[in-house]
Amino acid sequence: MDLAALEREIELDKAKNKVPLIVLADAGTPIFGHVDNISRLREICSTHGMWLHLRGHSLASLAITRTTDNMSRFLESITLPLGIWLGIPGLPTATVYSETLVPYLMDNPGRKLISLPIWTTFQCLGPDEIKKRFCNSFESCHTLWKRIEKYPSIRLLSQSPGGEGGIMTVSELTARPIDTSVLFEVAASTVVFQFVPENVEGRVPPYYDKLNSWLGQMLQRDCPLVNITLCEVENGEIVLRYCPLEPQPGSHEPPDFDVFVACLEQQIDILSATVRHKVEFQKLVETSPCLRTVEIDGWAGLGGVRYQPVAFKDDQLTDHVKEQLNNLNVNLVERLRTTDAAFSLGEGGDGLACVRFGMVTGDTDVGELLSLVETAGHEEEESGKVLDTMAEVVKRGIEAATIELQRESDEQLWQEGILRSVPVVGSFVNWLSPHAKSPGIKGRSLDLTAGIVASTENIYRSKQDWRRDGGSLLNRDFTWPS
Repeated sequence: MDLAALEREIELDKAKNKVPLIVLADAGTPIFGHVDNISRLREICSTHGMWLHLRGHSLASLAITRTTDNMSRFLESITLPLGIWLGIPGLPTATVYSETLVPYLMDNPGRKLISLPIWTTFQCLGPDEIKKRFCNSFESCHTLWKRIEKYPSIRLLSQSPGGEGGIMTVSELTARPIDTSVLFEVAASTVVFQFVPENVEGRVPPYYDKLNSWLGQMLQRDCPLVNITLCEVENGEIVLRYCPLEPQPGSHEPPDFDVFVACLEQQIDILSATVRHKVEFQKLVETSPCLRTVEIDGWAGLGGVRYQPVAFKDDQLTDHVKEQLNNLNVNLVERLRTTDAAFSLGEGGDGLACVRFGMVTGDTDVGELLSLVETAGHEEEESGKVLDTMAEVVKRGIEAATIELQRESDEQLWQEGILRSVPVVGSFVNWLSPHAKSPGIKGRSLDLTAGIVASTENIYRSKQDWRRDGGSLLNRDFTWPS
């Protein structure tokens, strides 16, 4: 909390004849776990006659040690989310008031009924078990912090455990009484970190938000005993958060930090390799005449590329051309997946399909991957041209056959006479002069190889000969050589 800004706001309110009422301070902010300057806030509240309320996960440290000062002396109330800390969802949140306010609160008998689940839980677990759980939570934060602070590509954003310099352990906290303000600074309730470029300060590039999101998902999948959550902070960054005081309901297994750190190291290598290869990847795509870079929302891998034939100009992509381009890339991904399952189908911001590249390792040859896409793209393009040519041949063949059949029909009509085609009259003419038996109009066949339309007369004649001979070669006469 910005104390100078707080004092300015208080003075502004008083200047407007407003009465400042309460200050909500944090002993462990909701995401990062930072602790406000409680002593200084107490001075400000005492000066202006304001209520000081304290909240946050670091308040759980009050259960693991004794303090040298009386909290009711400088706090009016605190909030204890016991259901969250103990992993019991149905347990109500308790608000504890200073001793001077107790007489004003005990006149409501309903408060005793609300407190019954808390009393029952305390009786069931016992003070030693509750203290043990809270100690383990603070110790696990201290352990995780020490295990991951050595990685230069990991930025720690939460409060450092152990106080200034991190020299005080949780065991030392429980061994002797300690000042409350010091206790909250020493007992870190959460560990927040993110993957960042080395030697970079401030806001990380937006691409790293995708990388951190991917990292969090991998850690959640491979290390379920270490409860990692993904959080989006005020500036839009994605961070990874470990808070043992927010356990999964019913889960009391200790975290396996050895597996977690091994998994984290492996993922850091993959992330670093992907970032390094992404620069080369983009340069190679820019130099390719038939590949285009495609931005894919939420994708942490190398990125996406779209195969675009040289004949398709960027400024001439009509709806029909886009449809052809989309079908081409869909078929391209299917062709690539027959050789390597690492390729997947993606969709760019324009709604068109593209080839999606995922995370890579240090020994990945990006140039070879892109060359494979280009080669497969050329093959798919050529196969599409063959299909287009065949479709054109079929189309022309159908048109030619239609013209010839129409011509034969007209010729037959003139030969038989127009009167035969007139209703009623045609029947009378056919009765007087039956027309001679006609072989009828022959069909047409299309030779796709030669692109030639031919009559089906020879086909029918061969079939009739075959039927006349009994439908079997055994009925034919053969002359055997002597």
